[in-house]
Amino acid sequence: MKKTDPPIVLKEVFEATVKQVWSAITDVDQMKKWYFPQLTSFKAEEGFETTFSLQHENRTFTHLWKILEVIPYQRIKYQWNYKEFLGDSFVSFDLIEENGKTKLKIYNEVLEDFPQDIPEFKRESGVEGWNYLIKQSLKQYLEAQEAITTDIQQLPITEKEISQRTNAPVFSPVLCADLSYLGIDMTTFIDFFKDSFIQMPFDYYDVKRKQWELLSEEIRSKHFEAFKMYYLDNEASLSKFADELKLNKKTRTALQEIQPWRRRSVCSFNLEIGEEIKIQRFYPDGFEQALNEKDVRSLPRIFQETKSELVENELFSSLLKKIAQYAQEITPHVVIENIQITAHFMSVKARTGVPGNNSPEGTHEDGADFIVSALVINRANILGGKSQVFEKMEDGELINIFERELQAGEFLFQADTGEEKHYGNDLWHYVTPFYVEAPVKEAWRDIIGLDIVITQPKI
Repeated sequence: MKKTDPPIVLKEVFEATVKQVWSAITDVDQMKKWYFPQLTSFKAEEGFETTFSLQHENRTFTHLWKILEVIPYQRIKYQWNYKEFLGDSFVSFDLIEENGKTKLKIYNEVLEDFPQDIPEFKRESGVEGWNYLIKQSLKQYLEAQEAITTDIQQLPITEKEISQRTNAPVFSPVLCADLSYLGIDMTTFIDFFKDSFIQMPFDYYDVKRKQWELLSEEIRSKHFEAFKMYYLDNEASLSKFADELKLNKKTRTALQEIQPWRRRSVCSFNLEIGEEIKIQRFYPDGFEQALNEKDVRSLPRIFQETKSELVENELFSSLLKKIAQYAQEITPHVVIENIQITAHFMSVKARTGVPGNNSPEGTHEDGADFIVSALVINRANILGGKSQVFEKMEDGELINIFERELQAGEFLFQADTGEEKHYGNDLWHYVTPFYVEAPVKEAWRDIIGLDIVITQPKI
């Protein structure tokens, strides 16, 4: 294509909500299924850059994308060029929802000429490619997703329903339900906890981890011990850490601009299982996850303890007991004598142009036997935030086997670490980013997460 060529404009209407279409064009796992399987990363954040390569007719095309504009659920625009060839262009996706359907407009314009002796850069090739991607590939993908969603909307949903949907055996435990499934009154539970999250302090470990991730691989490979000292010391100075690493002014400024986005408190309980379940709160020295020693989450963190009046009562104890009983129900091969449950109260904030992110570490395991990845208490002025379950295959590929945008009172329980030895499936989890719905208001997603470890007997 050349600058003198008219832009490629393509319009299509989908029998899907704007949320579904937005997820399909911005969630990397979904994009791989209809767009480019070679994609390795993608974030709907202004300034984000990604690259991937594909081969065609003995030529390599290394795509270089940079996000230029994001209006969640309305518009995304990115620069599109290639490492091996001159030329520059951009593409924008504009969405409008009407009566449950979504109108999508693609606008692809060339800013600098691409080589005209290569067939793939002819305008007719571009038109043909966009027609295939949008009118066939994306349309078929969304139709398939709609069938999946319709099939398993009714709660509760377990690994059995997921197996039926995926036509593949899922034996490792999964339960998506609401509190009433556990015999807990949802209104009473939500009303009791809904106003408690705003009182919790921000988690500055998140900020430090994000700062670490911004640094180059070369810097990180040489200075993990220095970062460890900075990370673990609540009084540590960013300026001193930057001096030690000899960071330039641009990098220092980028690190300073990272603001906290997650409030957090933690509480831990020991449950002795017998004819009655006895619960005793305990106070660990720090919180850490059983992960690779170079994984930042393996470092011990000290969080504010959740206030006793919130969790040392019959209401919260009933949740812990029900979860312990369910853990026994799905592990008939052992008689559980003791369980430890750590509850994470977390409130994640989204800002205009900056999505909220409950899983900054990406798709992961937590190092527990079982988890409740989220029991949602509040969804305030947000769009998005799907809880997802993945199966990790033998070749390392992560396949999304279930997802749901949990509403207040709903939770997602699943096996977490080592379960493949007992059940057969290696399950991981993730939460997609969420966005501000009305820019004039604050946007939060408040959840309780549970790490469940069977301590006697060991499994």
